[in-house]
Amino acid sequence: MRIGRSSILVVLLLIFIFTGVTYGKEGMESFFKLVNPPTRNDYSGVTGIQFTTNEDVNVVALGRPVTAIFKQKHTITLWSSADKKVIAEVIVGTDSQKYKVENGDFVYEMLKTSVKLPKGETYCIESEEFQGGDNWATCYMITPGKETTEIAKIDGIPWGPIGAYPANLDATANKVDIGCTFFYGDVAKAVKSFDKLCITWAKVKQGN
Repeated sequence: MRIGRSSILVVLLLIFIFTGVTYGKEGMESFFKLVNPPTRNDYSGVTGIQFTTNEDVNVVALGRPVTAIFKQKHTITLWSSADKKVIAEVIVGTDSQKYKVENGDFVYEMLKTSVKLPKGETYCIESEEFQGGDNWATCYMITPGKETTEIAKIDGIPWGPIGAYPANLDATANKVDIGCTFFYGDVAKAVKSFDKLCITWAKVKQGN
């Protein structure tokens, strides 16, 4: 049976849409809910948080707080602690999109594809920082009566030289220095809706 060009395009669209490759920021939430005033800018290297997931999480974006001084670009890297490999990475700066939390803003960049973090695994999220550069902001999460969210628990502050898995860890539970963050969401809700799929399908069938 011969498959037409339109049919192939439709199949590709279906694959992209239902595997979560194409998604938006609808329903996206930040791991952090609060941004405290800037505290430091006296260190060059990477620093951030080590955390262990309490449930499966679909990461759709990475970001950093916007502080009183914010002029530089920062590489945000998500590492697997098990094999010390990079899972996702973005560069945020003054042109990045903003996400508002209770008392501050994050800048963020969407990932090209969502990344699933399975329950019970440990990860590091790091921000590249520069001595004398943008100020750091300490961030906290909101869960009534707790210092950790339902999503994950914080294991401490990892830090080290730029471009490598952090070599050091301040293993104080729930301690956060810079609140570089991941944004998560239900990928099924974030991808194109079925109505939009039908419209796209119609356009493909009409050769538009």
